[in-house]
Amino acid sequence: MSHIAWTPLPDPMIVQLVAIRCHPSQQMTRLTYLHLLAERIQRMVDNSLNPKVTAKELVQAMFEEGLLPDTGNCPPDDAGNRLVLSNSDVWEKLTSLGVFRKLPKAKPPLVANLMAHQALTSDLDDPNGRLKSWASGMGQV
Repeated sequence: MSHIAWTPLPDPMIVQLVAIRCHPSQQMTRLTYLHLLAERIQRMVDNSLNPKVTAKELVQAMFEEGLLPDTGNCPPDDAGNRLVLSNSDVWEKLTSLGVFRKLPKAKPPLVANLMAHQALTSDLDDPNGRLKSWASGMGQV
């Protein structure tokens, strides 16, 4: 079965921050969601013109938004893991949004969401801009 665009929060102002790609039969746990969000961020870094520069700019944007304690080195091929999966500041923002409260209620089959699809499609149209927008949006939560 193919992937769908899904969001735990259908609020149009938040979908661009929390949308992920997953299988409709996915059992959504906190860790699974974080892995899938990290994959989304990694996909944008990988699809940028210069992943090394993009990762550095994302680290700087996240630092400026208070999502990272410093601007240390982040290898471009590990950006999703380091900046989402291993980042407690991002977890706190997702908790504040209510993402993790919604996950236990998300029972398979998950239903595709058009706003999530649009967000994920635009990720690849302008990866650098979308990553900066994502960092900014997460910082404002």
